[in-house]
Parts: sequence; structure tokens; C-alpha cells
Amino acid sequence: MIQSLQARFALRRALRLCPCALAVGAVLVSSTTAACSNPVSPTRTRTVEIVLRSPVGLKPELRAPLRPTSLDACVSAAVVARVHPSWRDYAPVAMSATISLDAWQFTFSDVPVDETVRFRINDKNWCDQNATGAVLRDVSANGVILTQNTTTPGPGGNEPGFTFTVDASGQVRQ
Repeated sequence: MIQSLQARFALRRALRLCPCALAVGAVLVSSTTAACSNPVSPTRTRTVEIVLRSPVGLKPELRAPLRPTSLDACVSAAVVARVHPSWRDYAPVAMSATISLDAWQFTFSDVPVDETVRFRINDKNWCDQNATGAVLRDVSANGVILTQNTTTPGPGGNEPGFTFTVDASGQVRQ
């Protein structure tokens, strides 16, 4: 409504300055009215909860002095599980430990709707299976177990990750 009032005031000013502005003003008012009744929506997003089923504490076989020294750098770098989402340019986001201490979770409220998105999770308990701690399984999005693997860019090259699409109702598809 405010846009409509602003358009009307602009039309009145234009008509005082130039009579030929009548045609332009009519187009302006009709397009403004159309825009108000059918607003352009910004990129639609949905909330998605990512869960990693993995112990919050370090697995016994990865504790010093039992772990191979080749895994020290990976275990030290991955203090908490981190999600690297494509829609945030793979910037790391720390996950939170769940109450049961057998899982990590993070809820994103900005996942683009109907777009294939990618992400990876790095966790210290995966250092013995992947040199960067990239997680390979036991991940879900809005309760849907993710099995489709993809690659994501990491500091040392491509790392394993997951891909999914969320629809307007919040349903996750692979």
C-alpha cells in the first residue's frame, strides 16, 4: 500500500512538470499495483536439521598413545564436528553435541528450496577412515538418512560429502 501511495504522489508531481508524463504515470501505477498484488519473492529457504550419529567423545582407539602419529594432525584439527555447506561457500559451522552424547547436530534455517545442495562434515572420530576426518556415513537431513556421496572442496583438495534437495514443505530428497 505504501508503494502504491508513493507511486500516486510521483505521478502527481510528474503531471505538474510534464503533461506527457500521463502515459508514463499510468504504466507506473499499473506496474506498481501488479507488483503489490504479486510481490517478487526472494530466494525461498527452509529449515533443515543435519545430524551425525557419532560419539561426541574421541573413540578409544584414536586416543593418544594408541593412535598412530600420522593421525595426530587430523584429530587435533577436528575438535568438534563441523558442517561445511555449499550454500554458505563451505564456511565451517560447529555442530552441537546432542543430549545423549551419541550424535552431533546443527539446524540450518537458510537452505535453498528446490536446489541441489552439497555439504561435508569433518569429525575427529573419522580420522582413521579419512585423512581429513571427512564423514562417510551416519548422516541425516530432516530425518532422512543420506547415502548419496559427492565431493566438496576442502583445504587440501576434494573431500567426500553429501548432497540433497529440500522442497517447500521441508521434505528432503536425495
